[in-house]
Amino acid sequence: KIGTAVFRSWPNNFLFSGYQTGVTTNRRGAYGRYWSSTAMSTQNAYYLGLDTSNVLPSTGGVSKYRGLSVRCVIGP
Repeated sequence: KIGTAVFRSWPNNFLFSGYQTGVTTNRRGAYGRYWSSTAMSTQNAYYLGLDTSNVLPSTGGVSKYRGLSVRCVIGP
């Protein structure tokens, strides 16, 4: 499984910062969202969601105005 053992360990250091809904922070410490470099449209982009045991790539785009995290991952 890809989860805490791989994505949260060095050098990736993906953080589970949660997500914001209005003024409420949800799932802090249990979920994180990171931008993909792939745009869906001029207003939307894909993201990668992570929780403690799953990698959850988005199937639809979300607004680029949302404040998701960015992480540079260099492949082999």
